[in-house]
Amino acid sequence: MTTPGDRLLTLARRCCSPRATERVLGPALADLRWEYRDALHRGRVWRARWIRTTGSLTMLYLIAIHASLVPRGSVTPWAMSTSPVVPVIARSAALVVIMTGGLIGLVASKTPAPIAQRPWLLFYLLPAVLPVVVPIGFGVAILQIPGARESRLACRVVVVAAALSLLTFVNNGWILPVANQAYRMNAAGGPVLKGFNELTFAETQTWLAGARRLLSTAATRHPSAMALDARDGEYSYHGRLALSAAPLAVGLFAVGLSGRRRTMRAVGILSMLLLFLTWYAAMRSPVETFASLSPALVAWLPNLALVVAASAFHRQRQ
Repeated sequence: MTTPGDRLLTLARRCCSPRATERVLGPALADLRWEYRDALHRGRVWRARWIRTTGSLTMLYLIAIHASLVPRGSVTPWAMSTSPVVPVIARSAALVVIMTGGLIGLVASKTPAPIAQRPWLLFYLLPAVLPVVVPIGFGVAILQIPGARESRLACRVVVVAAALSLLTFVNNGWILPVANQAYRMNAAGGPVLKGFNELTFAETQTWLAGARRLLSTAATRHPSAMALDARDGEYSYHGRLALSAAPLAVGLFAVGLSGRRRTMRAVGILSMLLLFLTWYAAMRSPVETFASLSPALVAWLPNLALVVAASAFHRQRQ
């Protein structure tokens, strides 16, 4: 019978330096095992499983970080054969998994009783969480890798960012609406009407075109309510589109900022997090927050700011 972390320790010894394994990964694994056994001793089986899951994810993230920092002369042939983009993908994936687990856990702690009794419903929230955490995890991973501004590596990173944007576009346009509607129907225990976040891109465009047509012909009895609904739909539509392009904008920003001093990179990470969190909070009630601004401008402003900053960093380099 294996104890928690045996396979992770084997992976760490294979991919990381002995110094990192002894001073960082070893103590982290010891803490994981102690907390896991303590929870089992107290009879808290689910608590022990949660500790094992979160601790394993943390270990994977630490392994991904230290594997990419191993000096070239001290790594195994397997590690030397990997592409410089592999550490980016590994760090991003580990950080995204940790952040997703944290957000899902936060949602689980605040769900009503019927949802808490059916925790599997929380998997329907993954398509809504991933478009937010993927750009952040991707950007933070790039900023921690020296030499990301080197032209060949930068091109590869941008290609990965474009692929992530394409996948996010598919998710936001088709997977997210279906998952949201399934979550709402299971939570309510029956059919519910679709909201804007439950409509695909094509369905949203069709609804908005119909609403504009009704407003232009004054064919509705409540034009002010229809106008508010149409504006809310525009924010939902442009917000999901802009969020699809966020991995590419963040990738350009992180490549431009990488290689600079640690303080500058830390400021860049904090600024990026603050920008995304402020935008995400404001988009929860956009009609009240941005009454007189264009929905397209509001939705695309964070991406535009990141691209402008990336362009400025590139000019300074030249």
